[in-house]
Amino acid sequence: MGRVEQRMGSSEDFSPGSPRILTQILVLACAWATAVGCSLAWNLHLQAKALQSTARGVARTYLENDNLYRLWNVGHGGVYVPLASSAGPDPFLAELPEAQGASPRTASGEPLTRLSHAAMMREVYNLAGSDHPLTVRITSLNPLNSANSPDPWEQNALQLLEEGREEVFEIVDRGEDAEIRLMRPFLVEERCLECHGRQGYNSGDLRGGIEVSLPLSFFDRSQAASRRAIWGVHLAALVSGFFLIGLIFAGMSRRLEERQRAEGELAWMRSYLQNMIDAMPSVLIGIDRDGRISLLNKRALQESGLQSHEVLGRRVGQIFPKLADKMVLFQEAMGKGQPLLLDAVPCTQVGSRGYADLGVYPLDDIAVGGAVIRIDDVTERVLQEDQKSRLEKMNALAVLSEGVAHEINNPLAGILQGAQGVSFRLSPRFGDNEKVASECGTSLEAVRAYAEKRKIVELIDGIFRAGERAAKIVSYMLQFSRCANSAKEPRDLAAIVDRTIEVLRFQTKGRTAELMQRVEIVKEFEADLPVVECAGGEIEQVVSNLLKNSVQALGSAGIESPRVVLRLRRDGEDAVRFEVEDNGPGMPEEVRKRIFDPFFTTKPPGEGVGLGLAVTYFIITVAHRGEMQVDSEPGMGARFTVRLPVRENMAAIDRGTRN
Repeated sequence: MGRVEQRMGSSEDFSPGSPRILTQILVLACAWATAVGCSLAWNLHLQAKALQSTARGVARTYLENDNLYRLWNVGHGGVYVPLASSAGPDPFLAELPEAQGASPRTASGEPLTRLSHAAMMREVYNLAGSDHPLTVRITSLNPLNSANSPDPWEQNALQLLEEGREEVFEIVDRGEDAEIRLMRPFLVEERCLECHGRQGYNSGDLRGGIEVSLPLSFFDRSQAASRRAIWGVHLAALVSGFFLIGLIFAGMSRRLEERQRAEGELAWMRSYLQNMIDAMPSVLIGIDRDGRISLLNKRALQESGLQSHEVLGRRVGQIFPKLADKMVLFQEAMGKGQPLLLDAVPCTQVGSRGYADLGVYPLDDIAVGGAVIRIDDVTERVLQEDQKSRLEKMNALAVLSEGVAHEINNPLAGILQGAQGVSFRLSPRFGDNEKVASECGTSLEAVRAYAEKRKIVELIDGIFRAGERAAKIVSYMLQFSRCANSAKEPRDLAAIVDRTIEVLRFQTKGRTAELMQRVEIVKEFEADLPVVECAGGEIEQVVSNLLKNSVQALGSAGIESPRVVLRLRRDGEDAVRFEVEDNGPGMPEEVRKRIFDPFFTTKPPGEGVGLGLAVTYFIITVAHRGEMQVDSEPGMGARFTVRLPVRENMAAIDRGTRN
């Protein structure tokens, strides 16, 4: 069954173990791992920056403390310490005037020596020893002490300070451990000139730099716990995310299994309903409120001759033209919500012979709307009922005709004989007429003149014509009783048709003969046709009546190229089909239905008695146990079809009829 479908994806693509689902889960896990990794890297980066900031702050603190000690030393002009506890006199103070005199002593007489701030801080840091990672020193591009000569990093830092940099900070990689190095400018003060004045410095000049350095591991140990916490949090987040993804996958798998099971049940139900609907012999068409096709079954597709995608969404009248004029009724039924049933509707779109029962059943669902149209081909039923009715009429007419014909024949013969007698008595060819007229004191000529003036002769001729027409009707009526009892013998239908054409064309006179000369007769006879058990004279009359009917219809309509096609062919194994088809004006449905009724005619009064086709139908259906039908539409010509059983089946049909 065709139907409109919206397909978002195959359920097989989203089955729990499908590659697509596994790929999506893997992508989700990778995305989560990437997010956690990026967060970890960012937090470690922030920690590293915080570590650098902390290290820089500590280095500045040490540098400021060192600077305070130096300023304190310089502010006091140096510090005197016992000579025995120091490394000896400060060589860089030897040139000072006070160093040339006697060294000062303590109250107990112990000699003292003066230490510069550089020497003081050097002894302080030496006192700290290797346990203290901090190193603070003064360096200069022009050092007094060669030990304070700058290394490459210090030399670069000093140059940056000379360019105006207020501070140089860097973490230097030394292989096993990184080192934090911070240098600030060392400016010459007035109190420094007594030592550095000889180097050409003035107060406020950049003498060099004070540098503090300490290993990064000194701070890294304090950050280890924080780093472990960061790793732990992110690892927990990673595991939790994977666990959550696993739960999502499990839930998704469960829902997908449920969905797959539901879709399987739905697909089974759809398949079951589709097979059920497709198995129905009726044409089923679903339409929406606008009359557009939303579904149709297999039979409907066959009737349309199209594919499902070519039909769905189109208006039902476009696909089934014979339903176009019924859409007003369909819309009315949907509006009222009440079924609409139409019996035996002419509908050549459905079935091969043109009758169908139509049913329109509105849908109760207001949201969906629309209706289902059911079409049942009842052509055979209608034809059988029609044939049965006709046969009953024919049988009744046969019984009636036999009695009526005998009853009419005697008075009709008397009327015709009386009219003939009157005509004879007015004729001068009979001598007694003159004698009797003379005895009555008149002449036969005077009597005839009186009869002509009073139109007695015309009245007598009218009696003759009416009597002959009545006799013809009686003759037709007698055929109803004679045909059923006529003798039958094997005959060649092709020979019968050929003889009938020859008789109508060359051995008859009048208008029919003239029309036969103008009409093109086309014979389409199948070879090797079986003989038919029939009454030859009656079949000739059938062929003659059908051919004259077509020829007269063509002549009355004034067709420019009149044409009649005669066909003879096998119809299965048990019958022969004879068709007479013309390109005439055709006939409307109301005429076609009554065309075989006795005394029904479309000819003007006096030109036909309406028994020709009725006798033809009687001969075929009653006398020969055959079938007959007519197919016609206005402007499409007419086709009369006769079906006669072959010789082998005739006896069986007769036996079945008697039984």
